[in-house]
Amino acid sequence: MPLALFLLANKHQTSYEDVFRHTVSDAAKLGVNTFLTITDADFEIAIHNAVTTVWPVCEVKERRFHLGQSWWQKIQSLGFNRQYEKKDSEVRHFLKTIFELSLLPPAEVSDCFVLYFIFNLPKTGRTYTEIQKNVLVNRSLFCPICI
Repeated sequence: MPLALFLLANKHQTSYEDVFRHTVSDAAKLGVNTFLTITDADFEIAIHNAVTTVWPVCEVKERRFHLGQSWWQKIQSLGFNRQYEKKDSEVRHFLKTIFELSLLPPAEVSDCFVLYFIFNLPKTGRTYTEIQKNVLVNRSLFCPICI
């Protein structure tokens, strides 16, 4: 259950830290302990860093709040949306299956990928190249196969 909801002007780590510290301070005035040990957060490094700065022992669990939206935007930007919208598309099947990697425990992701996905990549020209470049070799902090 959310403790509080805030609308911030930006997504900077310092902004998150300020609002967290404000929350801790106001809660203390009410006699409420806000010592977090675990919290849920989106895939955003600034919020992760801010949480662990304000609550050093807090474990941050990544959640898929905006992950689906982000992937859909990437699918569109790569021009895969027409292929993805076809129910029997090889690309659709592959991408829907690879999205499920984010549901696995992190320690199982790489084995699952090697045992299943590497042998089932769509082999249709640009699709294969784009998936390999943008999904498999993605160096982002929260890439689909690193979650």
